Amino acid sequence: MIDKSSVAKFKARQLEYEKTINKIVNNFLKTAVAVKPQIAIKQMSAFINYSEGIPKSD
Repeated sequence: MIDKSSVAKFKARQLEYEKTINKIVNNFLKTAVAVKPQIAIKQMSAFINYSEGIPKSD
């Protein structure tokens, strides 16, 4: 039988892996935007276009 503590340890370890991978991806994206500022400009202009479809009320 699998006891609950081993499942909890597995989930905690999995969360740590996810946090580490998220940090790596975020750092990569930040450096990509810093090296290529035109990406940031394109993202801002795309946000303006997509914001037209967002409803103003909740």
